Amino acid sequence: MISPSGAERPAHLPIGRWLGDFAPLSEAEEKLVAACAKGEPCVLDAERPEQATAANTIRAGLIRFLALGGDAKNPLHERGVCLQGAWISEALDLKGCNVEADLVLLACHCSAPIIACSARLAGLNLSGSAINGLRADRMSVLGSVFLRNGFSARGEVRLLGAIIGGNLDCSKGSFTNENSEALNADGSKIAGDCFLNNGFSATGEIRLLGATIGGDLDCFKGNFTNESGDALSVDGSKIAGSCFFNDGFTAKGEVRLPGATIGGNLECSKASFTNEHGKALSADRSKIAGSCFFGNGFTAKGQVRLLGAAIGSNLDCSNASFTNESGDALSAAIGSNLDCSNASFTNESGDALSADSSRIAGSCFFGNGFTAKGQVRLLGATIGGDLDCSEGSFTNESGAALNAEACTIKSGLILRAATIRGAINLGVARVGTLADGAAEGNGNAPTCWHDGGHIHDGGHILDGFTYDRIVGASDAKTRIAWLNTQRPDMLNAEDWAPQPWEQLIKVLREMGHPHEAAKVAIEKQRMMRKARKIGKPARFAGGRTWSEKAKNRFFWAIEWLSAFVRNVFHDFSGALVGYGYNVTRGIVLLVLAASAFSVCFEIGYDNGYFAPTNAIMQQAYHNQCGAPGDTVDASGQKGRAAAMMKKSWNDPACTPPEYTSFQAFFYSLDLILPVVNLGQDGDWAPMVVDAKGDTLWWGEALRGLIIIEILFGWGLTLLIAAVMTNLIKKD
Repeated sequence: MISPSGAERPAHLPIGRWLGDFAPLSEAEEKLVAACAKGEPCVLDAERPEQATAANTIRAGLIRFLALGGDAKNPLHERGVCLQGAWISEALDLKGCNVEADLVLLACHCSAPIIACSARLAGLNLSGSAINGLRADRMSVLGSVFLRNGFSARGEVRLLGAIIGGNLDCSKGSFTNENSEALNADGSKIAGDCFLNNGFSATGEIRLLGATIGGDLDCFKGNFTNESGDALSVDGSKIAGSCFFNDGFTAKGEVRLPGATIGGNLECSKASFTNEHGKALSADRSKIAGSCFFGNGFTAKGQVRLLGAAIGSNLDCSNASFTNESGDALSAAIGSNLDCSNASFTNESGDALSADSSRIAGSCFFGNGFTAKGQVRLLGATIGGDLDCSEGSFTNESGAALNAEACTIKSGLILRAATIRGAINLGVARVGTLADGAAEGNGNAPTCWHDGGHIHDGGHILDGFTYDRIVGASDAKTRIAWLNTQRPDMLNAEDWAPQPWEQLIKVLREMGHPHEAAKVAIEKQRMMRKARKIGKPARFAGGRTWSEKAKNRFFWAIEWLSAFVRNVFHDFSGALVGYGYNVTRGIVLLVLAASAFSVCFEIGYDNGYFAPTNAIMQQAYHNQCGAPGDTVDASGQKGRAAAMMKKSWNDPACTPPEYTSFQAFFYSLDLILPVVNLGQDGDWAPMVVDAKGDTLWWGEALRGLIIIEILFGWGLTLLIAAVMTNLIKKD
């Protein structure tokens, strides 16, 4: 075959592997061939051309010819192809090619896509060039790939399964493929760093799914836009270094890191993530060996998710702003602290921050200027240090402001100076220390609990909440006020919750406050009575037949009576011995009752209504002594009146000195104490009839008082004995 130049074409060379296949060459092409032979750059223009001219146009086939080594007469220098400022016509097809030297196309304009599928290159540099797509699936590059410094791509840049021995550097590059993939490097292996930074711009999705990066993924000051889908997808990737989405990084569309492994930090400080109707940042099940920084000006409009993520050190959200409609999900395993100090989370219609099932080895800080509008969720979370909400603000007018149900906090729950407008849910939660900033003895619930009383069905949830100690007020009055901020249904018959009361009683006792614990226990019993949990009969069941109705009514009547007796006994024990928690009250009541009755008995004795019970003495003094108004029959005695008044038995002449003298107080004690015999009630008794057989009503009244005192004494003494012998179970 004869070429257009007249030279015979070598038969063993395929088309495109002989320079004669491109004859005649333009002046620009001749310049390129000459430069490649010398190992020098071929500079056609310092700037990237905007249109093709005879002086800047290079055929893509000629570049391929040179990149593959040229031919025998026109060999390629070891430095490779270096072309600048050219308009490259036609598609540059390197599919399956083995390019042993670097291919450098600087500030060139490629009018058609570059194809490098399964190609093997020493290096690829397209810095400053404009291309209409790059298809380089399974491409292998010994060195680095440069798509930087003004590089512009319209259409998809595909690097699926590519192997890059150095860096993938796209800094200051521009990738545009709206509503589709702008850069697709799924499954790629990059031995060095991946730079999508310093002015990098993408319109369309950037994909690095399952990629392996030996260094950092650096996206600082990068701009990623794909509002209809994912802006940046790094699902399942393995990044040996750190991931930088910081210092001016902006993303419009979801940034995805699910299942990614990051050997260093995830740095998102001063970054902006926007996806208002979905996920702004999703890193579910990711593994981050270092820290995760969402602070210092970080803003997110949309959901931030770290469900099931493992963070080796801190999760720092200080001075950050989170705004979303579907909730921030931070369910992560964090090796150190979760710091949200001075951060802002906003989702007034739902969850502002959700960290369900998180495992935080250190402490969790929601204070020092932290604000949340919407629910903060920590359901089932485990926190190795403190949950510190001091000076934080939590607002959720429609439900729980802080929901830590089933949360485990190994150190302290700190609510001092926190402003919480909404309910607090600590159901089944476990903390070491409760520090809520209550003032000692003021009788009011701590301020952080105040604004939950009218929200979320009326109050807080404390059922199942356990803690070891309280820092702050430990007086019963303040703590009872705190427990009364619970939801009303947990304080009445509907869904009475005794556990919060029992927990507080237990902790106060263990802290060395038995008297305060007793006061709380008494209030618990009073609340149980109010909630009808002491004696509440079942409803009448009715029946189908008359006999069945009668039987059910009989058993219902027995149950009603039993409930009535239980209520009466409960009220009686509460009034007398504080439901078994205040024996001192019973003893004092016993002494006061004895004193009160003794006054009555003293008055009765002074008025002559008590008489000795000894029959011999009564017989001996019968004619001299008697009841008030009794007279002595003196008829037949000279010089005396026909009748004279008898002396009362309180007259010293009516009793011999050796007889037990009447002592009203000891008489009363003898009656009120069943097991004590002071020799008073056995020797003296009130008289109920006079000598004529008429009833002495004052004596009857005294006898009635005696019966009342004996019954009262038996009842109160038995209660005291039952409490002291633990027959009445208090807890």
